[in-house]
Amino acid sequence: MQGGQDMVKIFLGCLFLVWMGVPTVSGQMESGDLVVGCLPPGNGLYRVSRTGRVETLLGPSFNFPNAVTLASDNTDLAVALADSASSYVRNRVLRVTPDGICSTLAWIQPGPPNALDLSEDGALLVFAASQNAVLRVPMAGGSATTVQILPAGSLNAGAVDLADGGLLLGAYWQRPQGGLIKAGISGPLHTLAWNLGRITGLEADVVQGDWVVTRFDAPEVLRVDSTGRVSTLVNFQGANAVAIDADQSLWLASGTVLLHATKDGVPIASHTLPGLAADLEIYGRRTLVGSGPATSGSTHRLQIQSHVKGDGNRPYVLAASTRLRPALSLGDGRHLAIGPSPLLTLTLLDQVPGLTGFKGTLDPFGRATASIAVPEGLAGLRIFITGVVLDPHLGRVSTVLNTVGVTFK
Repeated sequence: MQGGQDMVKIFLGCLFLVWMGVPTVSGQMESGDLVVGCLPPGNGLYRVSRTGRVETLLGPSFNFPNAVTLASDNTDLAVALADSASSYVRNRVLRVTPDGICSTLAWIQPGPPNALDLSEDGALLVFAASQNAVLRVPMAGGSATTVQILPAGSLNAGAVDLADGGLLLGAYWQRPQGGLIKAGISGPLHTLAWNLGRITGLEADVVQGDWVVTRFDAPEVLRVDSTGRVSTLVNFQGANAVAIDADQSLWLASGTVLLHATKDGVPIASHTLPGLAADLEIYGRRTLVGSGPATSGSTHRLQIQSHVKGDGNRPYVLAASTRLRPALSLGDGRHLAIGPSPLLTLTLLDQVPGLTGFKGTLDPFGRATASIAVPEGLAGLRIFITGVVLDPHLGRVSTVLNTVGVTFK
C-alpha cells in the first residue's frame, strides 16, 4: 500500500512540474480491441484484436449493424440495426454484452440510425437519417425523445463535442452540399465547414483538439479544427469510417479493408474484414463517465472502469481543469487531454472542497467511484476531468483515462 501512495505522490509531482492483475470482463473482448459493424456480404458485428484476428460478436441474423458505440459502463455496446427488410421504417437499437447477449433498447421509426454516441449524462444519442434528428434513449431502455432537428437533408454522422457538450453533425443535401454543423443540445445551429460532400465518419481527436472526417464521395480523409479550417490528413479511397485510438493512431475502413495508421496517416498495418465496414469503435475507451445532475446543490457522480489487465487494486488519480488544451504530456508519448489552469493545481494539491474519491485504489475489478458536490453560484462553469491508473511495481502510468466534461447548471 505504501508503494501505491508513493506512486501517487510521484505522479502529482510530475504533473505539477510539467505545467508550472485483473482479467477482462469476457475471454474475448480486451481493452483496445476494435469493434466493427459490417454490412453484407459478411453481415454482422466483429471484434478485431491487435494482432488482426477477427472474431464474430453478432452473426448475420442481426441485419445491417449500421452504428456502434460503447455504453456508459465501458463494458456493453449499443448497436443500431438498419432494417432494410422494412425499408428502414423499423430499426432496432440493441444493448450487447461482450459475450453477445442482446436486449432491445429502443425502436427508431423511421431511420436508419447512422451514428450513436453518449450524452454527458450517460444517455444514448441516436443520429437518425430519415428524421434528420438527434434522438435520446435512456441506457436502461425506453422510448426515444427528440433533442435536435436539422431543417432539411440527411443526417449522416454525429458526435458529442467535448469542448462545450454540444453536438457536431455531419449533414448532406446534395453534392457538394454537405458538411459539419455545430449545435447545442436543443440549441441553435451554425455551420462549421461546408462543401465537404457526404460525411460518413466523424471522430474527435481530443488531444489535438480537432475532428477527423471521412466522406463517401472523396478519397481524402480530412482534419477539421474548431474554427472550421480543413486540411487533408491522408488519401484512402472509399474511406467511410474512422476511430481514434488512445495513442492518437487512426483506424480507417474502406469497404472490407481496415487500415491502422499513425496520427499523421502513415500506414502501420492493414486487415481484411468479412463485410463492408459501416462503423468502428474502440472497446474499453470510455474508462471514465459522468452521470447524474450537475445542478447547484446536487452531486455529479463519476465512474471509473478499466479493462486493462492488472489494473485491479492499483492506485488512481483524477484531475480537474477549466481548460482542455494544451494537452499535458506524460513523457512517454501519451497525453492527458486536459489543459493547465488554477483549478488543476488546486485539484492535485487536494484543496478543492466537494471533490470525493479523486484519489484512491481501484477495486479488484478495476472500478472506482468519485463525485463532485456542485457548489452554488457557479452556473455556466464548465470543467474537464481525466486521470490515470498507476503501476507501482513498474513505476509508471498504466492507463490514461478519457476526459469528460461537466457544465454546472
